[in-house]
Amino acid sequence: IDENWKIGLSYLPLQSKELASRKGAKFTLMVAGQEGTGKSTFLNTLFGCDLVHASDTNNRGTANIDVNTYKLVEDTFQLELTTVDTPGFGKNTNNQFDWAPITDYIDEQFRLYLFQSEQPERIKREDNRVHVCLYFIVPTLCGLKPLDVIAMRELSSRVNLIPVISKGDTLNKNELRQFKDMVKMTLSSQDINVCDLILDSQVSAKINSQVPFSIIGSNLYYVNEKGEMVRGRKYPWGVAEVENEEHCDFVQLRKILMSENMLDLINSTEVHYENYRRNSLHFRFVESANSGYTSNLGDLSKIDGFQELKIYNRIPLTVLEENIRNKHPSIPYYEKKIRAGLSGIVSNQESRFREWKSALVKKQDVLNRDIEHIHDKLIKLQELVSRLET
Repeated sequence: IDENWKIGLSYLPLQSKELASRKGAKFTLMVAGQEGTGKSTFLNTLFGCDLVHASDTNNRGTANIDVNTYKLVEDTFQLELTTVDTPGFGKNTNNQFDWAPITDYIDEQFRLYLFQSEQPERIKREDNRVHVCLYFIVPTLCGLKPLDVIAMRELSSRVNLIPVISKGDTLNKNELRQFKDMVKMTLSSQDINVCDLILDSQVSAKINSQVPFSIIGSNLYYVNEKGEMVRGRKYPWGVAEVENEEHCDFVQLRKILMSENMLDLINSTEVHYENYRRNSLHFRFVESANSGYTSNLGDLSKIDGFQELKIYNRIPLTVLEENIRNKHPSIPYYEKKIRAGLSGIVSNQESRFREWKSALVKKQDVLNRDIEHIHDKLIKLQELVSRLET
């Protein structure tokens, strides 16, 4: 366009920047993993202050959800940060379903957002959807635990998952490299996806090439071998530095979360939400059809979108919520466990009944013999009486 005929399109990026600055942003970060893996310490390290305090989980038997919201401001840009912690995860002896409360929370935020979208007044809609989940892995040379594999597989289908090796300074370089290879191999063999719905394939490839991230968490300052004050953990051999890329991957992870790729994580959450929305509405449609709410609509395969909308709105939400609870993955396991328990009780009672029956039969035999003996004596007495009378 001729310089004399410019109409101001070049100012649109500046307007977008100004609008984003005024509006701010909202970012929800979930940290998951077993107790003692340094989740709270990492959050404090990430922001350089005591933002989160470790929760008291001594009396907790299952995974709980702790949600905290903070207002962060940098150069007049305001970020509403929500952290979601999962204290008590993996603490049970039988912990195979400890991941369920975490995935339930993620699904619940999607469900609330969907229900709010269906309301007449959507301006007051609150968005508490989780944008990224950091899963903290205990560094061992034995590989991932079954709970870690199942939990990450379930999480990766709902949210941007980033595996993190906690306390990376507890392994030497060779051990850390070996453990990273083991984690990558497990992620690949178990179909655990890492940020696979990020729209920019280059960003997704960059993150996948770096996982799992090895981190060190600490807000304490020490003097390193160069005489510089650095954050880290002090050992007899020196200081394991938080922000030294030769010591851990904290800097790369911070760039992904807080600067270079935060918007990618937020935008890709819309893809996860659309997947949930599609599956949820289809579930409502099927439940409505199976519950008898569509008996007068004829062939359901030939209906249009408006009729489909009417169908899935016919089922009451109370019925829908009950049906969703009945689909919980832990229910078949506990049903099987209850059946096994009842079967054991019935088998035990049947065994006791057979013992009682056997005892009764033996007692009956004794009584029958006693009766026969008494009957024989009675006959003899009758014969004696007859002889005496004659």
